[in-house]
Amino acid sequence: MRTDRESHRRLRPNLALTQQLLAQVRLIEILRRSIQRQSNQLRAVLFRTYPQAVGLFSDLTSQTTLEFLLAYPTAQDAQTLSREAFEAILRQHGYTRSNLIPLRYARLVEPFPTANPAVVQADPGHVRALA
Repeated sequence: MRTDRESHRRLRPNLALTQQLLAQVRLIEILRRSIQRQSNQLRAVLFRTYPQAVGLFSDLTSQTTLEFLLAYPTAQDAQTLSREAFEAILRQHGYTRSNLIPLRYARLVEPFPTANPAVVQADPGHVRALA
């Protein structure tokens, strides 16, 4: 600021542009917090009802993960999935890391502690709603 004062412009708080910028920043922050809150809720539900899905993909909020959870919201649904069908679903939704598909599928079908059936029945559409 001391050496380049002329190249910096002071923002005036009452200018329409400043108010628009502030409104956009607030909206982005509200949306970011909402996404984080929904992601945390989804992770908590998955830990209770479908633990193998939590670490299946690197990002729980990615489009591929959410589409997979919409198609296979329970562990029982995923157990019926063949590797070829799993690959097809991932490719259909733009999953590009084809070298990781065998690892992802192995994680999906590996034995996990089963969730409490009463809890799974209590949350039948919770995963789908959050995804």
